[in-house]
Amino acid sequence: MSRRAEHFAGPAELIDAVRRSREAHTDSGRFLVRAATACLLGAAVANLTAVAMFTIRGGPYGASTHVNLVAERSLFMAAMVLSALGFCLLDGRMQSPPAQALMRLGTTAYLAAGIVGITAETLGLAAFGVYPTIVAYVVLAFIGQATIGGALAASTLVPRWIAWATVGWNLCWLVGLALASPQDVYFPALHLVMPLFIGVALIQRSRSSPLRSRGDASVARSDVVPGNAADAHTTPLHG
Repeated sequence: MSRRAEHFAGPAELIDAVRRSREAHTDSGRFLVRAATACLLGAAVANLTAVAMFTIRGGPYGASTHVNLVAERSLFMAAMVLSALGFCLLDGRMQSPPAQALMRLGTTAYLAAGIVGITAETLGLAAFGVYPTIVAYVVLAFIGQATIGGALAASTLVPRWIAWATVGWNLCWLVGLALASPQDVYFPALHLVMPLFIGVALIQRSRSSPLRSRGDASVARSDVVPGNAADAHTTPLHG
């Protein structure tokens, strides 16, 4: 007579599989946060370097060689790209539906702003009149980053005060520049201040995450209830 054996996983195997799945998900999330942190801090470094070069050459009307001017504006463009990439990576770390929706809207607007800003900077180097394009960049960047701040306020990635400060910073500067300086609203350094704070907050969060992960591991181990030793092995069923 033919015999057929079917193997079923016992409680120990199921618990181990769930634990491995959680660890893989946690590792993936940590990688996204670390990559986002690197992008945001890289954007801040590029921005500060460009601001220093801009100040050294004497501002918008200062003398500079073409090579130095291209290097300066390229750093501003690099900051736009890196900050947009950093926020896009954080999009995958939103847990609640409201945070996911706000983050998706914010990153879309901010990414579009980066594309418009790079286009304006490139055309500006070629001495084209690009002020309407600059205005579009400024509006999109401020609104997009304010929306991202709202998404972060609905999450646990950064402290709430940083999230709400991001919202307030961007909306206040948008309104203030529109009222006080409508002829010149382009100050690219303003768009890279809050990404620096967010990046530093993410570093502080990653430093405390090992403690949380050890606590989660101890909780997971406490969920394992010792039972019959036979339950830890596969049980053959004969037909």
